[in-house]
Amino acid sequence: MNGIWLLRVLGRAGVGFLVGVLVVFGGLSTAGSAMAASVLSPSPASEDFGGVDMHFQQTMQEGFYNSSGSSVSVAGVTILGDTSSFSLQVGQDFCSGNTIPAGGSCHVNVVFGPLYSPGPKSATLELTDNTGTVDVPLSGTGFSGTLSVNQSSLDFGSQIIQSNNNGGSAQQSLTVATGRDFGVRVTNVQIVGADASSFSVQGNGCQAYTLGSNNTCQIYIQFQPATVGPKQAQLEIDNDGTISPLFVSLSGVGLNGPALSVSPKQAIFGDVLMGAWTSQTFTLTNVGDAPLQLQELFVASGSPQVFPMSDGCSGRQLAPGAACRVTVGFIPIAVGVKDAALFVISNQGPVSIIGLSGTGVASNSGSASAAGPTGPLGPRGPAGPTGPPGPTGPAGPKGATGMPGKVLLVTCKTVTSTVAKTVSGKKHKVKEQVRTCIGRRVRGTVTFTVSATSDRATISRGRVVYATGTSLPIGSGRSLLLLTEPRRLEPGRYTLSVRTRHHGRWSTRRATIAIG
Repeated sequence: MNGIWLLRVLGRAGVGFLVGVLVVFGGLSTAGSAMAASVLSPSPASEDFGGVDMHFQQTMQEGFYNSSGSSVSVAGVTILGDTSSFSLQVGQDFCSGNTIPAGGSCHVNVVFGPLYSPGPKSATLELTDNTGTVDVPLSGTGFSGTLSVNQSSLDFGSQIIQSNNNGGSAQQSLTVATGRDFGVRVTNVQIVGADASSFSVQGNGCQAYTLGSNNTCQIYIQFQPATVGPKQAQLEIDNDGTISPLFVSLSGVGLNGPALSVSPKQAIFGDVLMGAWTSQTFTLTNVGDAPLQLQELFVASGSPQVFPMSDGCSGRQLAPGAACRVTVGFIPIAVGVKDAALFVISNQGPVSIIGLSGTGVASNSGSASAAGPTGPLGPRGPAGPTGPPGPTGPAGPKGATGMPGKVLLVTCKTVTSTVAKTVSGKKHKVKEQVRTCIGRRVRGTVTFTVSATSDRATISRGRVVYATGTSLPIGSGRSLLLLTEPRRLEPGRYTLSVRTRHHGRWSTRRATIAIG
């Protein structure tokens, strides 16, 4: 109302005055939101980076030219908008804080990437000086590549479960690759599925790794089932490529492993006349669900010729349910009890031992010739029964000296562990190699025949000797330790010393062993 009244009173002159007032005030009301344009000219007028690999940086140079007749002072250059995609290259801003003379120029470097996500991006590069501002539009599009694997599935076949074989399967590898255009970042590698615990990633050259275009990395998987039966899982490869996640099927079957069954369990040949012979055939059967490798069978005895062997098993591999046979004879060459043991070395684990025993007796003709002086031999009759307790007597002292018979240790495995040791009153953690030996005790009064290449072996703790005997190589870096125990070997750690004679000189090797 007041505006209309002023127009009526003042007429044309009032209108001119009022319009002038409105223009002035209009100019004042917008001065804070839009500054004047700078006299500097940008080159180029806008920057378009085009399509680029989102994982790597791209750089472009932006110049500013002073075409005015006076110097210009630049206050600063900054990025407005998407500052996570665009930035100024460090140390490459030659405009901020500088004075550009008439006809002169300055430049800055603008960086695009790396990006957190693919797609189009935009921002504004703004320069401010004492004459105003100049804005340069920035744009670009980020692209990610496509990840692929050389195999869509891995089948590990059959593997013995961890409780029977801690080694696990042989590792299988996967090659992960990118295409020729753009790179991909692998964000995570994991195994998923109901049986994920049966598989493990043993080597991962892809985790948190950015593969450039036309590049590869490797992942290694191992199968270690804890229970029997078929196992299924998936290897999941998360990435920022066009296909994510990427899956690889994993499969395998858990087995209990080979199991050796021997029938009969032992051979008691009984009384056999001097000059005669008898034999016993043993059937070795694989009652397990994995192949049984029979590496070697041998008879350990003080007189090998007393127990000759016809071996149809050594070196054979028995499928589940398959069997082979070995025959051991007894040919006494002297009167009295003879004991021995048939050793079976296989991939089942500890050595299997089959007991052998027989008694050599005099021939009937010898007894007939001695029948004449029956009277004098009468008193010897009671002495005859006393004879068997005679061998029993030596077995008794062996028990008193620390468990009867011999000790057999096989398949020593070296493990590096960290142990605490006290040095000068201070505890230190030291890495130590321990050889764990698994074996069984050979019971009875068996005397072992060793080869000329055997070495002397001793198990001790400090200065106390617990067992002494020989070490026989059986191939594949393993040895049999045939030892007599003067002291009981309780579970714990001991020092194993093996003394070898080579080229006329003796040398001693030592290792720490753990006996469970």
